[in-house]
Amino acid sequence: GLKVSNTLCITLGRALTTGAMAQSCIEAGKQIAALGRQQPLIALGSLGVGLGAVAFGAQTYSRRSSARPTDARPRLMLMTWNLLARPYTKYLRQHHRANEKVEDPTQTMSRYTMAGEEILNRGCDLVFLQECEAEFVDPAWNIAAGRLLQEYDFFRCPQEPHGGPGTALLVRRVGRAAPEVEPGRHMCVGGSAET
Repeated sequence: GLKVSNTLCITLGRALTTGAMAQSCIEAGKQIAALGRQQPLIALGSLGVGLGAVAFGAQTYSRRSSARPTDARPRLMLMTWNLLARPYTKYLRQHHRANEKVEDPTQTMSRYTMAGEEILNRGCDLVFLQECEAEFVDPAWNIAAGRLLQEYDFFRCPQEPHGGPGTALLVRRVGRAAPEVEPGRHMCVGGSAET
């Protein structure tokens, strides 16, 4: 069934080539792809970014290449980005060299703005964000936030129960994907003590 360890499928990614686990991941992908024909965003959310991209045949970008497909067929363009939420920079203190446990506010502003501008430059239909805190779309922390919110609908799922950094989905307003609900009326799966 669908209750295959999606996290494991995604984590192993390219390493899965043969064996029972690979077959289970493929079967889960097929089931979710069937669901995706009726409810694509729900299906993508239920299985995660990596396997979701495979199930729907989406074109992805890497940071190293900005090449777009050469054929004219319409494709769903997606991107993932781990933002490294400011609270988590405490684990990298030796690298950011700030006086506090977390990086300086100017460092966070610079990183968030760079990420926002890159997302806007790529113009992908869907952008999956990890370690996303509310400040990412706050103009006080991200100079590109206003433009991001003009171009994209923002669906955020904070960690519960404290509402801390979690995941988010940006859906381009004039892109090839269309949400079935408005931001704030979406359902979050995971991010709790049980998951």
